[in-house]
Amino acid sequence: MFFLQARNVDKVKYLSLFLYSFMIYTNYLANALPIGGITTGEVSDLLDNLFTPSGFTFSIWGVIYLSLFTFLISLFKISDNLKPFIEKILFLFNINCLLNISWIFVWHYKLFPISLLIMLCLLYNLILISRIIKNYHKAFQSFYIYNITSFSFSIYFGWITVATVANFTGLLVSFEWGGFGISQEIWTSLIILVATGIASFTFLKNKAIWYLLPIIWAFYGIYFKHTNGVLENNYPLIIYALLFGIGVLSVLLFKGIFKKINK
Repeated sequence: MFFLQARNVDKVKYLSLFLYSFMIYTNYLANALPIGGITTGEVSDLLDNLFTPSGFTFSIWGVIYLSLFTFLISLFKISDNLKPFIEKILFLFNINCLLNISWIFVWHYKLFPISLLIMLCLLYNLILISRIIKNYHKAFQSFYIYNITSFSFSIYFGWITVATVANFTGLLVSFEWGGFGISQEIWTSLIILVATGIASFTFLKNKAIWYLLPIIWAFYGIYFKHTNGVLENNYPLIIYALLFGIGVLSVLLFKGIFKKINK
């Protein structure tokens, strides 16, 4: 019976590797073909707004995908007592890959309301994955595998948190929303402060240190865009909100690291 269960778990691992590879290939085709005759960045440019970060910020996807691949490979060395963990997390991870692929197609064909819905599903999926990792952290016999798992999904979760906010602001742009007469500068500043609050609350609840890194990185990307080039220092309220957000999240990040080191 155990042998059959082990074989089933191994099949799920290989299925996850396949879906992961398909996800990477889809992201490659998105810009190589490109899908829908337009690249991912070009679609973003159609919805350009004051919350959109500089292009270099999106390089974090390389870190996310590489860490996820390391996580998948590490599962082949995981101990038998974590078989339930593997089954639960890979079930959700496989759904995550399909959602990621779906978002690419929907985004490239400019179905923005559906893209936001898929992004919210991705966010909820990563919330569930984070809970599973938190619940099973004491069962990990390998400090290395636990940290790979936690790091991979924490930075993914953090980036999707920001991406959901960006997707929402992009949707408002596509609807040509007027902001009830309030300026874009004030709305964007408020969005940054709300995002800072959500990130702080999520971090304090989940205690996932690396969750904050991609959010700080995204805020820096927005800050860079507003202090260099076309937008240079034209929106001081946004710059102040970003500096406040980066400051608060950085303090929480370093306090979390210090606490972890001194455990």
